[in-house]
Parts: sequence; structure tokens; C-alpha cells
Amino acid sequence: MQLFETVVANLGSRFTLRLLPHRGRLFLSPLGHPLDLPVDLAVGVQIGEDYRILPFSDRYKAFPSLEQELLPSGVAYRCRDADLGVLVTIRFRSAFYPRDIIVSTAPFCYVSLEIARLPGSSAKPAALEGKVFLAVKPGSEFTLRRIDGGFAFSGTFRPGAAGHDLRLPRELRDGVPGEFGVAAVEPEPELGDRRVALPFALALDQESVRHEFALAGYCGADFFRVGRERYRFKYAGFFASLEEVLAFAASERGEIGQKMDRFDGVIGGGALPRDTEQLIALALQTYLANTFWMTRRGRDWFSVWEGTRRRNSPVSVEYHAAQLTFALWPELLEMLLEEWADHEQRSLYGSYLPRDMGTGMTADGRPAPHPTEVD
Repeated sequence: MQLFETVVANLGSRFTLRLLPHRGRLFLSPLGHPLDLPVDLAVGVQIGEDYRILPFSDRYKAFPSLEQELLPSGVAYRCRDADLGVLVTIRFRSAFYPRDIIVSTAPFCYVSLEIARLPGSSAKPAALEGKVFLAVKPGSEFTLRRIDGGFAFSGTFRPGAAGHDLRLPRELRDGVPGEFGVAAVEPEPELGDRRVALPFALALDQESVRHEFALAGYCGADFFRVGRERYRFKYAGFFASLEEVLAFAASERGEIGQKMDRFDGVIGGGALPRDTEQLIALALQTYLANTFWMTRRGRDWFSVWEGTRRRNSPVSVEYHAAQLTFALWPELLEMLLEEWADHEQRSLYGSYLPRDMGTGMTADGRPAPHPTEVD
């Protein structure tokens, strides 16, 4: 498949990667778009003195041949290099498993690299050895600290362009504090200058070897307003820090991997045409990237942004999406119905629902100015 922009995200947590391989760019944020920023992310392999990476950085030579495949859990890039005689499959995958709140909202994604010999290649050493690595270089405004198995970066996330009125609390309108980090899922990685690496060795009797990292984000701020109350991310009740998120990704890798594979298999099991599978995968990740699952003192809030105006759960949109919500996670639909009941409006002709429940980071009962009695 040709290269194009896609996203990898989690349910309700806003941790989002926007991957643009055709433009050589990657955006990352624990708060989603438009509170994201471009990040120089070098992910690839080192064999001897040769480096090959995905085109999200210009620090090293990019793989000369690259194909993209969408997954319900994310995206896979199949990278070929005839000079090195390798086929490297790099996957960015986030966990979504219906009704598993902790796994689905945990703000991280796995980055795996699977190395195999390129079919038909003349380069057949006794053992193919090298390193897989992931190196991050954000802007200078971010502070760096070393964590167990990797690095963390802390700073302020601001809207990427003028004109994005997200209706943030007054003290956060210039940006929301947050952090992101990278760590190896496996023990004892090599840590360098903002680089995490793992050695690999592919013997003649092996088809492939695979190693894995995790990218994660964290924001503990109360930035989403429901009525007069301020809410924070649901996951903050499960994880107290970025380090706890990364530790969870490492310790639960086996079980989470099985759940991702099982869910991917439901959609990508071959029962549907390939183009349809790809479209569903793109739609699911786009949906997840626009969800909010927030909480305050035991009361949860769930909504989904719609359109460029970022309206929270317009009734005319959720009316159609409700079929998916009911099938995969009926409790979320129940939450939406209760929220709409709190936003009932009245007119000369009776009661009706507003078009939406608010804009941006607010659900304040001030929807779009035009009512939707017909809807």
C-alpha cells in the first residue's frame, strides 16, 4: 500500500502518534491534536556501520523501499534493503480491547521491529547481527531525564497553529503540562544520547527475530471542564506517573499482545476484502484519537470530538456511531445517554437534545448556536 498519513491512539486518553511517512514527519502528544508537536524519531536497525530508519528523521539513511499496512491496532511498515539483505517490519500498535478499561485507556503504544533476511538476497552471513534502536529528539524546550530502561521528556504542549480555541481553563490557555517517554520492553537495553537500543542476532536456522519498545505519554492536569467541574484523564486513577505506564507496558506485554492479536484477527481475519479491512482499521484509530474518557471524584465522562470545530458528541453523529459503541462497549453508550439527558433543551414544541454538549475541552451546555430539533 502507498504511504499516507495515519494515527495510532488509545481510547479516551488522547495519547496520539500522527505518522506522515510520505512527508518525513511524525507528531506526538499525550493530549492529541492540535496539542501535538513534531518529534524527530529515529527507529530502525544498525548492522555494522550501516544505519537504516523510517523516514521520521534525517539523522540516518532511510530504508529505500517501504510499504504500509494498516491494522486495527495501528500500522505496520515493511522495510526492504537489498544492500543489507534485510526485511524489517516495524509496527506501531496501541491496545484496544472491548470492556478492558485499564488496557484500553493506558496511554502508550508498542513499537516492535522484526528482522528477517530479504528473500532472494545474496547477502547470507553465518549470523546476521546488529542492533535495533529508537532515538527521540524533541524540541529544546523539553527537559530530559533518564528512567528505567529509557528516557522521559517533560514540557508544555501548545496548539500547533493559531485559531485553535480549545476552551481550555484560563491558566492553561498557553499550554498544558505533560510528558512522554520511550523505554525498552525487554530488560537491560543500551542507553545512549536519547537512544534506546537492543542487540539482535539472526542465526541461519531462524526465520526472524523480534524486539520491542514502548512509547508513552502522561498528563495529570485537570483540564477538561464538565459544567463547572474540572476533570482529568481516566487513566490517572490507574497510573500515577509516566514510569508506571511504561512499567505496565513491559510487565503485561504477553497478555496485552494476545488481546491485540485477537482483536486484530476479528477485523483482519480475511473475511472482508482487503480494502475494507484497511478502511475499518483507519476509521477505528481515527475514532480512538478523538475520544475523551475523563473522571472526577468517581464520576466519569465520555465524549467524542466531531469535525474541525471539535464539538463533543453531536447527537446526529453519535446516533450512527452508537451501533458500534453498543456492539463493542455498551457501558460507554449508557454513559453518553445519561450525559445527553443532562443537556435536555425545551422549546414551544417540547423537549429535544442540543446539537452537541460543548466545544473543545468543555462540556458546558453551550452547544453550537443552531438547534437540532429535527435530529
